[in-house]
Amino acid sequence: MPAPSPGFFSAERRVIRTWTPEELAHHFTLSAGERVFLGHKGAAATLHLAALLKTFQVGGEFLDRPQAVPAAVIDVLSQQLGLSPALWAEVDWSTRTARRYRDEVAHFCGFRAFRAPDGAALIAHLTPLVADLNPDSESLRQRGRDFLRGQRLVPPTAQRFSRCLRAAVGAQEEHWMQSIQRRLSPQPVRP
Repeated sequence: MPAPSPGFFSAERRVIRTWTPEELAHHFTLSAGERVFLGHKGAAATLHLAALLKTFQVGGEFLDRPQAVPAAVIDVLSQQLGLSPALWAEVDWSTRTARRYRDEVAHFCGFRAFRAPDGAALIAHLTPLVADLNPDSESLRQRGRDFLRGQRLVPPTAQRFSRCLRAAVGAQEEHWMQSIQRRLSPQPVRP
């Protein structure tokens, strides 16, 4: 799976890159194995699954709505699958089927769902990396995303991810306060 492109997603989880034809071909060409994975679903379902697969591979997380996928990506995938890009209008990402597709894509890519112990591990990993007390720091967010990708974890919801970032900042702030307090506390004088 290629590394995520810097700036692939905005804070609102929208794809913000403009792709060159070469980049589209490199990142969004379906392999033979991926075509087998797509199976024999209906046309709109196949396009939906292909878009989930390729955007997850490139961005390292699932987009939350079909409008976030650039039309150029849908065009490239549609051409490869021999489908009309107009089918994209039929895609609904709020259904149980859509959630099942995300699970299938994650499994196909070797990722697993984020669970409670993973939150503790993420916080423990990020705490010593906190450089300032801003939990919305893009640097901290990227380090969190890198950790999740390295652990092959599907990123949690945006709210849960933000809670983990705030917890890491809070833990580091507490560590700094204790360190300062130890330095400022009077040391016993030894005779």
